[in-house]
Amino acid sequence: MDKTGIIVVSLCVVLLGWWFIEQKKMADEQQRYAAAHPVATAQSAVSNSTATATAPAVAAVAPVVVFDTNMEEQTLVFTNGRAHYMARYTFTSRGGGLKLVELLDPVYLQTISARWKGRITNSAASSHASLNARANVPVLAVLGDEKFVGDGNFTLTPIAGGVRAEKTFADGLRLVKNFSFSSNYLLNASVRIENTSDKPLALAAQELVVGTATPMDADDSGQVEGAMWSDGTTAVDQPLMAFSGGGCSRGAPKTEIRAGTGNVVWAAAHNQFFALVAIPKDAAQQMVARTVTLPRFQNVGVTTTGISPQGIQTALVYPAQTLTANSAVERQIILFAGPKEYRTLARIGEDLKNNVDQVMNFGSGFGSFWG
Repeated sequence: MDKTGIIVVSLCVVLLGWWFIEQKKMADEQQRYAAAHPVATAQSAVSNSTATATAPAVAAVAPVVVFDTNMEEQTLVFTNGRAHYMARYTFTSRGGGLKLVELLDPVYLQTISARWKGRITNSAASSHASLNARANVPVLAVLGDEKFVGDGNFTLTPIAGGVRAEKTFADGLRLVKNFSFSSNYLLNASVRIENTSDKPLALAAQELVVGTATPMDADDSGQVEGAMWSDGTTAVDQPLMAFSGGGCSRGAPKTEIRAGTGNVVWAAAHNQFFALVAIPKDAAQQMVARTVTLPRFQNVGVTTTGISPQGIQTALVYPAQTLTANSAVERQIILFAGPKEYRTLARIGEDLKNNVDQVMNFGSGFGSFWG
């Protein structure tokens, strides 16, 4: 080997050693942060504002809100029946949203389970690749104020091609959500906020939950989990280490990360191979992301005394406003819940002209198993 080869090999060894040291530092920082910030279950940012729809989103640290578990949970389970995009959707009355998505195409079960020895699933009852599994808050739960939660229990009703979740509150507020199945791992959804009273109703800033990025199995450290958002041209990813102050640019730990100024064209909660993406018809005011502590994996032969696994809960933020008597506002959203498969995402991005294929996160160097 000549001198050039020796130099190149030596540099590679040094860089590899540096990379392992940095990864160890990041993991240690995440564990320290998780131990000091054991965020639980559903969260919402409280706003005291009663401004009109032009008011900016409220940047407040979220108190914990827990859905009432004394009432029996109602679930509805549907399979979309599409040969190459087959998925099973579980909807829950707690929060009135999409609780779990399981990908039934054998390619994901066979390919991923071989890598993770059959333990990729977040659900003890499923052997399929899953999204939002073990998260306490469903997709399209409406947070931001206790007024949007109450006891958290919605009524679920099957409708043609989908599901409806609805809840009426004592002050006349009524939330109605519709989900309908589409192709390419897509669902068409709407969230309608109604004032059924004869008086104006002040609404705090609303957070519509995109989903929670979760580890795929007990060996997944979560370092490639992220909350991502885009203005339709450029996507920005906030990985788990950003909350602990890790990474190349060191900073103080964060309880939440907010981004956007009325230009959030889509937002995502993703891990290494799978993503939940919300694409609103009209751009949201902001994206907000927070770390959440998840239940431990069960029956996987690992210790249960270490740091609990961490997830990243992502939401679209809409500004505070006042609904006049007997009026309503409706948010229309396309949901993607599936694998980071470039051809599918590129096709969706081309159809919607929003570059949603950037959720592949090729720029990180650890982008996608599927690319």
